Amino acid sequence: MRQPNGKGGSNVTKEEALKSLFIFEGGDFSALDKKYHIISSACEQTYGDGETVLRAGGSPGLPVIAEGRAQIVSGEGSRCAVLRSLSEGDSFGAASLFAKGEAHRTAVKSVGGCRVVTLPKGTLMTLIKEEPNCAVAYISFLSDRISFLNRKITAFTAGSAEAKLSAYLSGLERGADGAVSTEVSYIKLAQMLGISRASLYRSLDSLEAEGLIERRGRTLYIKEV
Repeated sequence: MRQPNGKGGSNVTKEEALKSLFIFEGGDFSALDKKYHIISSACEQTYGDGETVLRAGGSPGLPVIAEGRAQIVSGEGSRCAVLRSLSEGDSFGAASLFAKGEAHRTAVKSVGGCRVVTLPKGTLMTLIKEEPNCAVAYISFLSDRISFLNRKITAFTAGSAEAKLSAYLSGLERGADGAVSTEVSYIKLAQMLGISRASLYRSLDSLEAEGLIERRGRTLYIKEV
């Protein structure tokens, strides 16, 4: 198989990638695999740099990054915005997999190459119907996503520029050291928040002066926002 990064890549197996899915957290994966043939039903595919992993409009199942990196993007060309970066062990498409209304408008593109393992929708539906722990895990995941999106909405509907920025930053996933990446340029971030670039920079300066954040390039270290 072609290695995504051209340097040997990681040795994550299909089984290991599937076991990392949130739906199997805390469960006996081996027992579930024997009963539902999870590994044999899953598909695996490698994508080159810039290739589309998932097009806007639908998914054949629940994909997880086994190796490499990808990005969830919205829009095309100069209007393309990066919504989230994905790395090994990250899944995507769960929130829209069973949607009956309009399909999601985002797409997933490979960054530098990636290998993706996908749990088929049929297998996933069987697990949800017959395994209560899997059903609860899926519901918990979707609940967390709703909370995350609610924080995003708060950011876009807040009053002042500083309030919008604070709400946006508080909704970002952060590392143990408090580091977060805005994933977009400050120009695009200002557009997303509906404020001017000058207002964005003033808000960043204000939060930093108050000791709430620390800036190091496009990486922000959040102390308390």
